[in-house]
Amino acid sequence: MGLTIKQLAAEKAKEIKAEAEKASKAALPAGEPNITKDKDVKQREQVSAFYKALAEKDRHAMHNINKEIADEYAKKGQNVTTAADGGYLVPTTVAESILQKRRELSEFRRLTTTIENLKGKYDLPTEDTKPTAHWVAEGAKPTESKSTFGQKQLVLHKIAGLVNFTYESLQDTASNPSLQKLVEDQLAFVITTEENAAIVNGNGTTQPFGFRSADITPASVAQAGAGLEYTDITKLRRTLSTAYRKFGVFVTSSAGAEALENIRDLQDRPIWREGLAGGNPTTVLTRPVIEMDEIPSDLGAGTDKTEIWFLDPSFYYLGTGEAMRIDWGTSDDDFSRDQIKLRLIDRIGGRPTFGEAFAKLTGVKSS
Repeated sequence: MGLTIKQLAAEKAKEIKAEAEKASKAALPAGEPNITKDKDVKQREQVSAFYKALAEKDRHAMHNINKEIADEYAKKGQNVTTAADGGYLVPTTVAESILQKRRELSEFRRLTTTIENLKGKYDLPTEDTKPTAHWVAEGAKPTESKSTFGQKQLVLHKIAGLVNFTYESLQDTASNPSLQKLVEDQLAFVITTEENAAIVNGNGTTQPFGFRSADITPASVAQAGAGLEYTDITKLRRTLSTAYRKFGVFVTSSAGAEALENIRDLQDRPIWREGLAGGNPTTVLTRPVIEMDEIPSDLGAGTDKTEIWFLDPSFYYLGTGEAMRIDWGTSDDDFSRDQIKLRLIDRIGGRPTFGEAFAKLTGVKSS
């Protein structure tokens, strides 16, 4: 009896697989291992064991995995010595996945000046300590010019995000990369939400300094009329000097973005340009627009006004500290619901430096 179509397809699949394996082996010099493949397999096994230990609340297994992860961080020069908050190190691949999602969620974060792996405080330059330049006569001794530090310090603050999962869902993540990504995305979301709030309004005491805090004195202009007009935006943009304007972005709330979207220039053309293609930002007057609803939209006597900022985000410094850590526990009715809380711990510092790189339009309201 001849083979069925299903059997023929199975035989063909075996042939294709055998040929692929043969070609893969032929591509490598005799006797040499596939280092990249071995490394990838090891990382997947480590991540799987990590999630399995989380789901089973196996601190002994997690402790053993932690030693491997610490070695990986050490090879990258990452600080892993401080563990006062408890918890366990997050595998490097998981940490990078979380960081990547945080960068995707926060457009502002991607544009800041980031200083990684801070082991303590870092001294930043300020307006009073910028380097200077001088014209020097031929053969004359130049005036010494250098940056002076120590006026502002970038200090790390602890941030912790909590996310609930069922025990079953965490068990499934051990063997399912898609579910691992879901867990990592949710942890990234809660951290990014709080981080954005601090970048905008942080008090600098228990959290990073926000650019709306008293840490800088930005240029400030007020909306001229009852409704936002084209000339308000051009005036705001020109408030920054050319050096900062070239890299400036508009940052505002959703209410402010709506007001911008309704503006027409002097030829009655909209100045709002939607970023339709992937990766292309929405722009106003050719500069990107970042929406951050952490900027209040209930300012002013009528509680219906907001702000539009035009700033160079590279003059907001964002510092990251030791490697991310994770721990688990229950509270409230988690036990009865068969749930577990994952707590992600990170350390972040943030501070704006030169006030002259920041300008705001106040009293913003659509007509």
